[in-house]
Amino acid sequence: MFSSFNLGKIGPLVQCRFASHAVMKSKPVIPKPPKQPPKKYDIEWNPQPGGLQGWTDWRMKKNYRNRQICVEWGLEHTLLKAMKNQVILPREIQELAMEDFHAMPIHAAYLTLHERCAISSRGTGVVRNWRISRFFFRHLSDYNKMSGVRRGIW
Repeated sequence: MFSSFNLGKIGPLVQCRFASHAVMKSKPVIPKPPKQPPKKYDIEWNPQPGGLQGWTDWRMKKNYRNRQICVEWGLEHTLLKAMKNQVILPREIQELAMEDFHAMPIHAAYLTLHERCAISSRGTGVVRNWRISRFFFRHLSDYNKMSGVRRGIW
């Protein structure tokens, strides 16, 4: 009386006594995409199960990726920008430089880089020599965790 059959990717169906009634037994089977190899800029240090793989925050991972793009494209970006803005060069060379300049990644410029705290990935109030935010700098210097730094006493 009752028979079950599979219609490929739709999932198993259970057919009732009446041929016009078919009831879906489970959700459709969706094939998983194949695993992609890791990207060039995703370096996994201190791997953790799932998530950001050792990064403090998604902003820190994005900042690292932008810095790698800048290392790869930064010099060419600067040179093409200078050629594009140069008025002494012929117009054809300026146009070719402009086309190459606009085909580059957005984060190829050195000016788009932003200092971030290495501990909290905070974007403002970063002490550059130590690459940490002012809150962590004060906390670590108060408790003698940073050599050569002590709290300012007047």
